[in-house]
Amino acid sequence: MARTTGAYPLQTMIDRLSFPVGQEAIMDIHKPKAAHSWREFLIEIGTIICGILIALMLEQVVDALRWRRETDEASEAIRKELALDAAALRGLQSQDVCIDKRLALLADWTQGRARINSANLSSWENRPHLWSLGSSAWDVAKAGGIAAHLPYETRVRLAGIYASIANLEPHIWRERDDWTQLARAEGKASLDPAAAQAIRESISVIRTETSQRRFNVTDLLRDISDYGVRPDRTYPPNLSLCEPPK
Repeated sequence: MARTTGAYPLQTMIDRLSFPVGQEAIMDIHKPKAAHSWREFLIEIGTIICGILIALMLEQVVDALRWRRETDEASEAIRKELALDAAALRGLQSQDVCIDKRLALLADWTQGRARINSANLSSWENRPHLWSLGSSAWDVAKAGGIAAHLPYETRVRLAGIYASIANLEPHIWRERDDWTQLARAEGKASLDPAAAQAIRESISVIRTETSQRRFNVTDLLRDISDYGVRPDRTYPPNLSLCEPPK
């Protein structure tokens, strides 16, 4: 008889690794049993329904937590944005008296009743600081569907505030552009009739835009304050407009 070593013959290893089939199979697969009564059937249906309801409830809880987090973040961003807008509006208001004085002086200049140094009329120091207002936080909240999850009253108030901002912005842009038109007289010691008339027309337009802007600013500041937001900083007004141009 031939001696064998410690290694198994190849066929023996294959036999050991082969899974038995039929009645000798190791894995016993249980087939689902049919319900034998209405009671068992209702219990199985009830178990399935309870599982589905629990899964749906958990999904709702997860969604509610996610929307709560996103609405909290959006609300904080909106309040910060409105605080900046309120600060800019306060800055606009604080230089209105000086704007009136500068426009009155320029009007007298066109009539020959005053003399000014027009060398730097287009400079930053000789124009009011007209800051733009922000609305990106509200725009993002609307675009992402977050605004729809805010309380109804909050949505209504914010929609009104940002509608006022959208209405005010064009007045600020036009007022800024109108002041640049005064640069046409820059460097002139005196004005000919045509130039004087052009400056007077620009002054009239500026006064109209300023009047509309002031009315809107007052209402908008009141709405922002009623929402519970205060300016978080001070925007420096251009008080040099209270003095003749330099």
